[in-house]
Amino acid sequence: MTQVAIVILGQHSIPLARRIMTTLPEAVLYGIANRTTDVDIPFANFGDTLRALFTEGTPIVGICAAGILIRTLAPLLSEKSNEPPVLAVAEDGSAVVPLLGGLQGVNDLARQIADALHVAPAITTTGDLRFHTALLSPPAGYHLPTSPHSIPYDYAIGVAPHPLDPNTVGRGRGWLAIVGTGPGGEQWMSPEVRGVLQAATDWVGYTTYLDLAEPLRQKQHRHDFDNREELERASMALDLAAEGRAVALVSSGDPGIYAMAAAVFEVLEREDKPSWHHIDIQVCPGISAMQAAAAQVGAPLGHDFCVISLSDILKPWTIIEQRIAAAVQADLVLVLYNPVSKQRTWQLQKAREIMLQWRSPDTPVITARNLGRPGQEVTIKPLDQLTAGDADMRTILLVGSHQTRTIQRSDGRIWVYTPRRYAESESAPGTLV
Repeated sequence: MTQVAIVILGQHSIPLARRIMTTLPEAVLYGIANRTTDVDIPFANFGDTLRALFTEGTPIVGICAAGILIRTLAPLLSEKSNEPPVLAVAEDGSAVVPLLGGLQGVNDLARQIADALHVAPAITTTGDLRFHTALLSPPAGYHLPTSPHSIPYDYAIGVAPHPLDPNTVGRGRGWLAIVGTGPGGEQWMSPEVRGVLQAATDWVGYTTYLDLAEPLRQKQHRHDFDNREELERASMALDLAAEGRAVALVSSGDPGIYAMAAAVFEVLEREDKPSWHHIDIQVCPGISAMQAAAAQVGAPLGHDFCVISLSDILKPWTIIEQRIAAAVQADLVLVLYNPVSKQRTWQLQKAREIMLQWRSPDTPVITARNLGRPGQEVTIKPLDQLTAGDADMRTILLVGSHQTRTIQRSDGRIWVYTPRRYAESESAPGTLV
């Protein structure tokens, strides 16, 4: 879109204009010369300036009454396909009203400004309200077969390969991408995930995870949820995609590891809404917390390992105990997710007791907290010194096997690695065979 002109009539409109310019940083601020200061372009005659901008095809945002804009531009109105976007914004920011330029994206511009002002745009275009597009200005991939002025009054009947849902006719096919942003900041986010986030119209996720991706957000609508509302998040993401939206369901780490990908497919199977059947769904992988933790200290996952969540919210503790015992007896490196929460404080202590039945007290344990985020902490300590105070829900633990080794570095830090070869003669006492 061409550079937008924001036109004000008085100094009191400057703060609102600046708010709008946060979402339109390339916009140019016009103000009446004898009534405003600190504008980009002062002007003397409102009518002449507005008509000149309109004739040049410049999008216009007037912070004034809609009637002023309409009366000023009325003599120039002829062919709507050539009209630039023109919209009025109330002086208190309470209303954003698109007036002209429906074929040039005025409704999209209204939504963008309204989002910055935290109000709903006053969109009245039927096609845009029902189908999220203008008939005479269809989205990419669609086109009118002839000029709208020469469409013949002929009729044709076609047979669709599948029953048509009248609620979705004219609506673009929505898509849902379940993305993993990695364990922390943008440096661990894949190019694929970054591109999906920027292409989406809506982000759905746990507030903390959406906050991590916030620096990339432009016009996307956020839909925030609490951490435990996994199925609710999945349902909303599917519903939005069914409406023709482009949806990114955001997880940290990898979305397929104790995250939202499984929740989406669980909801898909359980509810099986017909409106979901034609959604394009993809899962975009991310760097997992266990990979990031391992990289901080060397290669503790260099041989076979097992991943277990200590949370007993979705499975009984008896199952968790059995799995820990089996993994330790098999002499696998253990990766422990969700070790401690405010409500669960005893499970880590119990897990340590189980592991010490088959592991040496000096087995190295890596505790990694806030990976890739402010306050990152990575420590290494012996298994017998591990306590519940060493972990929380933002911590992941890696417990070495009988084969795991440590190397003291000259700077006082320690490398941890598990050799790639596993000699049968070196098996830990009491391991399963």
